[in-house]
Amino acid sequence: MQGLEYRQLDPDAQADVAEVARLHCAAPLEWDSAHHYSEQMLQKVASRLNGSDGSINFVGLMCNEADDIVAFHWVQAKPKEDKPHAQLVGLWVHPEHRKQSVASGLKKRGEDWCLARGITELRTNVFTANQTMVELNLRLGYEVVMVGMVKTLGETADAPT
Repeated sequence: MQGLEYRQLDPDAQADVAEVARLHCAAPLEWDSAHHYSEQMLQKVASRLNGSDGSINFVGLMCNEADDIVAFHWVQAKPKEDKPHAQLVGLWVHPEHRKQSVASGLKKRGEDWCLARGITELRTNVFTANQTMVELNLRLGYEVVMVGMVKTLGETADAPT
């Protein structure tokens, strides 16, 4: 993590909020070339990031010497749901900074943030196509507890007649 500086996202820093929203929405393009997102989605994500929707967020950032965001980790507290927990909403590291413990360090800070709030369960969803994240989570002690499945309906070769 040489040359990088950690800071938390200031929800009033609109340029940073917009950049994290863009990075969050664009991240799936790395493993899903058909992924797309809209301006409306960017605005919705920005609203969640700055807490204007009432969410309680931890957004840790790693920035380079030019103060460009090169990694982020977004955790959202869910204290009023079935069991108080937090949801890991997003994690992204610029390719030049991967394999340098940036993601693990950010995840540790997010876990510490949760523990300081009495939250003892952190949940996440990961696309199976994002094997790098699946492997990182398994190394860090996450367990697979559910597998989501999707079937696209419509004109397909294997559709029953």
